[in-house]
Amino acid sequence: MKRQIIIPVAISLFCILMAGCYIRFSYVNQLNTKKKLVESYMSNIRSELDIIGIKSREIPFVVRPLIGESGTVTFDPTIHFRIENQLEEFCLNNEYFVKSISVYDYRGDVFNISRDDEGKFIKDVYISKVVLDVLPETSILINQNVYTLVQPVFSNDVLVGNVSIHLNMDSLQHFMYDRYIDQSEAWPTTILGLNNYITFPVENNWSLSHMDRIIDGMREDKNGWITGEIEGTGFSGKVMSYYQTLPYYGHFFGVVLSCNISKITYASLTSFLVISVLLLFLTVTLISVLSRIFHAHEKEKDEKDRIITLLQTAYQSVPVGLIVSKQNRFILTNQFTYDMLSDYIGPNDIGRSMDELMLPSGFFERERFQKWDLYSFEKNGNEVHICKDQIEINVNNTKYIIDVFWEVTEIEKNRREAIRSEIAKSELLSRISNDFKRPIDRIKDAVVLLTQRYPKESTISYIANSVNSLSEIIVDVQDFADIEAGNIQLEEVPFDISDEIEKIVGEFHHEAQYKSITLQTQIASSAVRKVIGDPHRFRQILGHLLSNAVKFTESGEVRISVETTRLVDRKVLIKCSVEDTGRGMTKKQLKNLFSIDLRDKKDGESIGLGTIIVKKLVTIMRGTIRVASPSPIASRPEAPGTQVLFTIQCYLEQDYDKQLDYSSIASPENLNVLIITSDRQSIQYQVNYLKRKKINLDIFIYNTETSPLLINKLIIDKNRYQIVIIEASDSKKSFSIAKKIFENDLTKNCLYVLVDTYEQQGSYLKAKSLQIDYYFGKNEELNGFEKVLKANFPKLLHLQDEEDELRNDIRILVAENNSLSQTVANIVFRKLGYNVDFAKNVQELEAFLNGNIYDIIFVDLKFPPTNGFDLADKLRSEGYKFPIVAMTSTLTKDNIKDIADHGMDGYIQKPIDVQNIRQVLYKWTS
Repeated sequence: MKRQIIIPVAISLFCILMAGCYIRFSYVNQLNTKKKLVESYMSNIRSELDIIGIKSREIPFVVRPLIGESGTVTFDPTIHFRIENQLEEFCLNNEYFVKSISVYDYRGDVFNISRDDEGKFIKDVYISKVVLDVLPETSILINQNVYTLVQPVFSNDVLVGNVSIHLNMDSLQHFMYDRYIDQSEAWPTTILGLNNYITFPVENNWSLSHMDRIIDGMREDKNGWITGEIEGTGFSGKVMSYYQTLPYYGHFFGVVLSCNISKITYASLTSFLVISVLLLFLTVTLISVLSRIFHAHEKEKDEKDRIITLLQTAYQSVPVGLIVSKQNRFILTNQFTYDMLSDYIGPNDIGRSMDELMLPSGFFERERFQKWDLYSFEKNGNEVHICKDQIEINVNNTKYIIDVFWEVTEIEKNRREAIRSEIAKSELLSRISNDFKRPIDRIKDAVVLLTQRYPKESTISYIANSVNSLSEIIVDVQDFADIEAGNIQLEEVPFDISDEIEKIVGEFHHEAQYKSITLQTQIASSAVRKVIGDPHRFRQILGHLLSNAVKFTESGEVRISVETTRLVDRKVLIKCSVEDTGRGMTKKQLKNLFSIDLRDKKDGESIGLGTIIVKKLVTIMRGTIRVASPSPIASRPEAPGTQVLFTIQCYLEQDYDKQLDYSSIASPENLNVLIITSDRQSIQYQVNYLKRKKINLDIFIYNTETSPLLINKLIIDKNRYQIVIIEASDSKKSFSIAKKIFENDLTKNCLYVLVDTYEQQGSYLKAKSLQIDYYFGKNEELNGFEKVLKANFPKLLHLQDEEDELRNDIRILVAENNSLSQTVANIVFRKLGYNVDFAKNVQELEAFLNGNIYDIIFVDLKFPPTNGFDLADKLRSEGYKFPIVAMTSTLTKDNIKDIADHGMDGYIQKPIDVQNIRQVLYKWTS
């Protein structure tokens, strides 16, 4: 009997001890987590103070012209205007805590700028009745909660006055704390002096019992943790406080962050007490049960049998599937399992290996869905979905596996239907807009024909403008649908911010000139110009914003301002502002600007899809956007204007200093180029091009046998070549060659150009990481090579200026089934002096190919009866080697990839024009 009592009591005490240790460990771990969180907050606050300090130090230099060498505040309005703009910008950027800025001299002359309750700036120049002392060093003045930073202003090393920045301490605290501190995690206290401190938020009216010890620690310039009590309105408890002195211009300043640990302590003690009571209760129960077993074994045996029967009944009746296995053998299940999996498992399967059971496909494969595995299978012709989890238990050193599953067919069907519905909506919208493009292109072709016949007819011009406007709307709709469906893929190519802004501003020059609006562009002198990103999307964002600014501005100006900030990992944050002096926007319009709410739209009013696309593109490009009205540049109440501020992230375009100077090469005979390729046929156009330019050319065929020889050749001929071009049969092989050259440290010997099959996201940055100087897609490499010559061989500029002559005997076949498109193409080719053959279907195409030899074939991607891709596959399989150029009105990244994958040599966008056709013919037939 004693043994039956001692063993359970010992086990219970041991469990209580283990529980206490675990709870103690958990308690300490939670405290450490709180400490790390608070120290992280403190780091962020220090960063904010550093930023405020940096910004504040610039102000004395800004206001110096107000006092100048005379030592008195000037009343010259010209100087005021320039300084006023800079101070207003400083106040706007720090509007959360800057109240006003004052500049005064020894005589008491004061220049003051502040903001009224409506946020408008007020400039005041006056002679103070009380002459303030001019302080020679930066000082901090505190009056109640007004925190004034006084800085000296020097002219030629002579103290001429002071500038005071008046800060509201409550606002400053909000600025520092709101972004980092969750009030449920920590309470901040700002120490303004040894006997002056305020809590945050002030309205809670709370205090720390250990503030005196914190002040003593700060007086000794110490930082650290201290434990005490917190008391406030309606709450109190135990807290840990982390305090740190933050010297600011020699002034005693500090921050205390306190986190409540009462809940942790209470929870830990409660858990320990609950566990202890529960274990003691279980111990007493166990002793009682053992005692009964000892005294009435037979009676307990009968009771045990009844309980087992009850559990077995519940086990068989529960609406959850259970499959129990031991050592990978099926040993037990319940009725729900037999009913659910009647087509797969039965009572005769007990004892069989789990691998032999005919369970639904994938039953043992773990396809995680949230916290469970989700499986789908067919039963009686219907789709069934189940969630399954797997539990492992050990009984007497034997491991049992329990597969628990339950039916979620209706829930899963509803979930999938909702997903399909959203995707279908976006895809339908994209397909509808894409279907619109083909008739629109035909209308454009018709307009081209009408323009040829009636060049002076103004009505045709109106039709052309309307078609262009409709095309822009369709493009917006398709962009919106693609964004919603997640089909937008950003480019990563080099571009110049200045060039892209100049292009987009040029598009609105005539409209602005017609309305007498001044278009201004201000790019910060410190801004990075050359970046890597998506120039098309950047222009699209800026174009939409600039279009709205010009459209809704009747007079005045539209200003574009750009600055950049360098981030970590070569990232660049582009900050762009579009400001106008137009009619402005109401609060309701600002609120609904980036949403589709048809309830507020009048009949005939535009949905405003452009601004919604802008918002989504900015988000995709890891940026933010903010709109405000009135605009800072607006001066008339009836035209408050609008300001749009947005940011996007790009990468820094970084050239490698290889110390190569080819400026002395004046003759193409002195320029040596090496092409590394795995397919000589694919570079024939490059060979022809370089020969026409009379540039020396060597070719290295890269394959399994010659691969070991490449590095030796580049080492031996390291001073021979000025340019090495890598163009393999596929992107993977091209980068493999480039990586091999980079790993052998050979890229510094000359310029390297990598020609990719088609541009892919991340490829440009990958090429740059391998110290490749130039990266081009296969469709643009000849233009790219012109850039290489222009940038590195200035004495060979005549090579780019020479007119490229086309052969007059080029045989051309066009696979196009639309008669209007054929007519337009015929006009274009005739202007170049060529008569072409047109095939309306595959049968006509085969007839032309049987009786003629062609130099090039143009194929419409929608060529019947299937498409241009299948036609290209067929031609290549039949051994035709002539260039195949795709024609399409819908050019996407997927199309470009498919064009390359199906053996086509390039593409041209419809409607075609003379210049584009000329470039294609020059590239492939010269």
